[in-house]
Amino acid sequence: MIEQKYIDRFHTKYNIDQQSQCWHWNSGKDIDGYGRYSVKIEGKFRNLGAHRFSWTLANKSDWPVDKPLARHLCNNPSCVNPDHIVPGTYKENAADCYAAGRQSKNWSNITRTVTCPHCGKTGNNGIMKRWHFDHCKTLSW
Repeated sequence: MIEQKYIDRFHTKYNIDQQSQCWHWNSGKDIDGYGRYSVKIEGKFRNLGAHRFSWTLANKSDWPVDKPLARHLCNNPSCVNPDHIVPGTYKENAADCYAAGRQSKNWSNITRTVTCPHCGKTGNNGIMKRWHFDHCKTLSW
């Protein structure tokens, strides 16, 4: 359960753009421009993505486990408007980037399927290179 004082404080940390309807986070941000929000949950302080916190408040539910990313439909990382945020997968997020023209030069390489040479796990090239190849449990040194 989140105390009301943290919810009230959250709503003081953004400004609403009347034209785009984006809620621009005006407090702490990470290096990529996503808002960060510290809140006490079950007796422990947690530093959360402000956009995820906003979505969770609006939807009165936990973030879906099968959707690890927050997709900003407005293409604005500092936006915390829950109507602009949709839980998604890496592939859906990559497709959003491509559609918005924010893709890297090697976008086709990111979505290509590859197989781990150590354990045989198959997955999306972007995820496998970013995480799996460095953390493969069957890798022997």
